[in-house]
Amino acid sequence: MIINIATRGWSPPTVTAQQKGVRVVRGKPFFYTKPEVIAARDEILYRIKSFMPNKPIEGNIKMDVAWCFYKKTAKETKYKGTRPDLDNLQKLLQDCMNGLLFKDDSQIVQLTTSKYESNNIEECGLQIFISEV
Repeated sequence: MIINIATRGWSPPTVTAQQKGVRVVRGKPFFYTKPEVIAARDEILYRIKSFMPNKPIEGNIKMDVAWCFYKKTAKETKYKGTRPDLDNLQKLLQDCMNGLLFKDDSQIVQLTTSKYESNNIEECGLQIFISEV
């Protein structure tokens, strides 16, 4: 099975799965998912849900991902060497896909990912290519 997901014309969220909130309840720390992280998950799911297979992939997976963020002042499309961290972005994406695209992200045996910025919103978004290996 091969799945090619192309969502263009939007800038992906810059919050990551690592951004947890903490508050103290009865003297003990309580960690929770911040509302902006929940909104980011919802946005990613909204953008990719039409590409989901009828049932999750069960075998090993190769995944290539390109994140392209909108930056008004960018002179050209180029690599984005600033925050958010690519590994944390990827964790958010893979958590969104768990149980929908594949049973568990432990099935990913090869991952190539990159991060760009562009001043052209039509270039921005997520490009995801998934294949079973």
